[in-house]
Amino acid sequence: MGKSSTGPLFRCAECGWRTTRWSGRCGECQAWGNLNWGKQGQTTTVNPSVQQGWNTRNWDWQFSAGVQHEIVPKVSVDVSYSRRWWGNFFVTHNRAITANDWDQVTLTAPIDSASGSIVQPFSFA
Repeated sequence: MGKSSTGPLFRCAECGWRTTRWSGRCGECQAWGNLNWGKQGQTTTVNPSVQQGWNTRNWDWQFSAGVQHEIVPKVSVDVSYSRRWWGNFFVTHNRAITANDWDQVTLTAPIDSASGSIVQPFSFA
């Protein structure tokens, strides 16, 4: 179902049925809203620049060092340090969605009728 710019928000691409509430199937003809339903296809593409060359794949380095010392028989102290670095993360970017596909939302905090102040969901006192 595609988003309509006038009248009801959603319209079935198969039969033209209109509704203000999106669902996966049309309420009139029962057609699926996804145009790729039942078709084999690739939904994710990989940037070719990360498939070859140096310093393009994601990586991680690990380092650790430790010292152990026996203070008295059967009692020891162990001190260690570990460090891990990550780099070249892959990002999935859905190019089918733009900023216009999102709606602006305003959230109003609840007001306590007795005190007239904003209700605090947690009290740390």
